[in-house]
Amino acid sequence: MNSINTTFSFVLRYLLSQTIYHFFMKFFILPLISIALVCSNTSYAQNAPCKTKVEVDDFTGETKLYSQGVEVIVRRNMVLSSKVLSWYLRISFEKESDIFLRVRHETNDDIQLSLVTGLDVKFYDGSVLRLSDPIDKGEKAGKFLVDRWERNYSSLFILTKDQLDMFASKKIVKCRAVFAANKLDPTFEKEIKTNVASKVQKEAGCFLDTLLTHQ
Repeated sequence: MNSINTTFSFVLRYLLSQTIYHFFMKFFILPLISIALVCSNTSYAQNAPCKTKVEVDDFTGETKLYSQGVEVIVRRNMVLSSKVLSWYLRISFEKESDIFLRVRHETNDDIQLSLVTGLDVKFYDGSVLRLSDPIDKGEKAGKFLVDRWERNYSSLFILTKDQLDMFASKKIVKCRAVFAANKLDPTFEKEIKTNVASKVQKEAGCFLDTLLTHQ
């Protein structure tokens, strides 16, 4: 009888210890680990090295800067004549003779292929930057994707240093793009996700720091 009681007591203590263990793991330990991983990844993203490309002309000595670029607007899964269409806008910062904001419009169908002729950017503090009259670099060579060509237009908008500082000092919340000949989306407006806005701000800040270093 004593051995049965001892065995039962042992089993009960074991089950109780396992229940407590799983309870603490599920509701305390694992959430803390998840929070630590998120904080670690966020910290790494915030402190990731600056990746602005720097080039120096061998003949003129002129320094040219190019940022990597961020996709700010993505438009997918539009169906027209049994075709699935998509396009996106990618912005980047450049410095050659002037400071530029490059807007690249890439699509998988000719009906949407169009130069961006205007870009309005709204920042979180309510300020608005309106860009127009781009320097047209025209259509760029595309790439073949399975059964179609994907092509893109690229527009350059001149920026002042103060306008660049707007991108570097505050997050964007909304963009509106105006197209020259996009039949489906002649004007398209979209709110910008927080993580995308953070990428744009970081890239602009990195670009501005590099620009000031090479002046």
